[in-house]
Amino acid sequence: MRVHESDTCVAEPRPATLRLMATDVTGSLELSQDVQTDVPAGAVARSLAEQMELPKDVAWALRNDAGAFLDEDRQISEQVQEGEILTITPKSHLG
Repeated sequence: MRVHESDTCVAEPRPATLRLMATDVTGSLELSQDVQTDVPAGAVARSLAEQMELPKDVAWALRNDAGAFLDEDRQISEQVQEGEILTITPKSHLG
């Protein structure tokens, strides 16, 4: 049996960028941004904070629509989908 090229399963390449919508915790600032899919969420949070001209002496984190904080060490594409709306919020620790 001959296998034709069109009969083989080929995974489509993942896009190199992901478009996100971000808002600050007050909802007064919004930003649409294309980010590299392999960048850690913490680096995306810092970049978004800088572009929104948020204070530089604050550690920033990203939350999804459900209110869960993204893992700052994991790639952004592992945690969000294209077009998802994220909230950038100050990172604070209790205790």
